Amino acid sequence: MKFEMNVNDIMICILRAQICNQEIDRKVLELIDANMLKSLFVTAKKYDVVHIIALWLEQYKVQMSENVTEHFRKSLALAVYRYEHMNYDYERICKTFEEEKIPYIPLKGLVIRDFYPEPWMRTSCDIDILVKEEDLKRAMTALEEKLSFKSDEKRNYHDVSMYSKNNTHLELHFNIKENMNYIDGVLSDVWKYAVIDEGSKYKYKLKSEFLLFQIISHIVYHIKCGGSGIRAFIDLYLLEKNISYDEAELSRLCGQCSIEIFRKTVEKLCAVWMQNEEHNTVTKQLQNFIFDGGLYGSIENVVAIRQSKAGGKTKYVFTLIFQPYEIMKEKYPVLKKYKWLIPFYHIKRWCNLALSGRGKKVVCYLKSDKGFAEDENDKKIQLFKNLGIY
Repeated sequence: MKFEMNVNDIMICILRAQICNQEIDRKVLELIDANMLKSLFVTAKKYDVVHIIALWLEQYKVQMSENVTEHFRKSLALAVYRYEHMNYDYERICKTFEEEKIPYIPLKGLVIRDFYPEPWMRTSCDIDILVKEEDLKRAMTALEEKLSFKSDEKRNYHDVSMYSKNNTHLELHFNIKENMNYIDGVLSDVWKYAVIDEGSKYKYKLKSEFLLFQIISHIVYHIKCGGSGIRAFIDLYLLEKNISYDEAELSRLCGQCSIEIFRKTVEKLCAVWMQNEEHNTVTKQLQNFIFDGGLYGSIENVVAIRQSKAGGKTKYVFTLIFQPYEIMKEKYPVLKKYKWLIPFYHIKRWCNLALSGRGKKVVCYLKSDKGFAEDENDKKIQLFKNLGIY
């Protein structure tokens, strides 16, 4: 019988080999020809893991054309450069917050990278740091005055964006909420689950159980937005493997938000990818959903789920145009005190969308349901039900 694997299967095999220091089956190696290498580059780049694939290819001296070799090597060099570039600015930010006595918590890649075989393997597009909301203005001022960071003056749902002279993007969070009410209640208590980091006066770290809960919550958010990268699953796998945590407490946190079923499925998919375990029906469905969506998901996935949840296209369009008060008040804090101003801030939001060009994204959402296959939508909805997040 002919041994068959697609490019996604081979990508996962190589990631597992590189992350977990495992050998790859000879049958898999035989499938990596010139055409597969080109497809592998495109697919791995889509998920921002091409540098990990490149390292494996180099270590195993896989024969490639000069052109393909150059593409992989550039991706590898860029990943190392990105790490050094961001780490330089991160250390300067930490020093500034210590000097200004501003409590802060490094998030996401800043924490997880230490559990990868090499920290530069955990790439990131930005630096994520949390400060208390009451310290936000003081933190921004310190970064502007001491490090010449610039702000784009836009307050997002949970952060403001700042940029260094080197164009490093800092997402300065004032909360870590995900715009999901059933999860945000727990995420709002983030500072209750933070402890001072050893050797620092103002740098905090999340307790192990809450750190895992936050990663799982973030995967929920991305899945509900139409897809997820595969890095988040590698992150979760490495964290659960390398840190000590109370299983009962993690289960309690997830159960409090009704994402315990989701958590178990995600952990199972981690085991499929990183330990070569067998799929079950739901992990196979979830894998297909992820590979259909790409790193940030697809518009089709987003619209299919949101229209169903909203109760049809008309209601969905209404929510796009008139965002709920819970979201609007985070973007425009003045609404917390003066709710009656919300009609004026809807107009302000529409103008901002038009001027920034982001209105095109809304138009894409409105157009993207043309030609939807009803059975495909039903499959996505059924997956969400199986995951317990519909």
